[in-house]
Amino acid sequence: MSSPGRVSLAQGNLSSSHPRNSSSRSPFICHYCDRRGHIDKTCYKLHGYPSNHSRRQANMVNKEPPWLLDSGASHQVTRDLANLTLAHDYTSNDKLVVANGKGLTITHSGSTSLPSSSSPLHLNNVLYVPDISQNLLFVSQLCQSNFVSIEFFPWHF
Repeated sequence: MSSPGRVSLAQGNLSSSHPRNSSSRSPFICHYCDRRGHIDKTCYKLHGYPSNHSRRQANMVNKEPPWLLDSGASHQVTRDLANLTLAHDYTSNDKLVVANGKGLTITHSGSTSLPSSSSPLHLNNVLYVPDISQNLLFVSQLCQSNFVSIEFFPWHF
């Protein structure tokens, strides 16, 4: 099971090593995920993956400063100009409006890549906002531009 705060991104063209796919002729069907090859008592989707399991995982993003996944964001946003390559001045007077209603100044835009375990994730049209408290990843744009999906697993204590 991954640690809290880690993001797992899976590309659709990878094959899974989960037992549910190991035998298409298995008589067992999980009542939780409706997949053949296991039962709900041993379902990884329900109980989480063991730490030594090599599950279908294409990318693990782990870069400092961390990037926060934001499904409500309208753009990728960074607070560190060093994150951007091909940065250029932002000439519009637009502001980035945050949750408290405050408008933050956008000074640059550009692109960047986040290293991962398989291939880099490319981010285009990233806004540099020096006063933002956290780097933000716009979930929809991240998925569409990199042909990945994001799956969230419940964390059990």
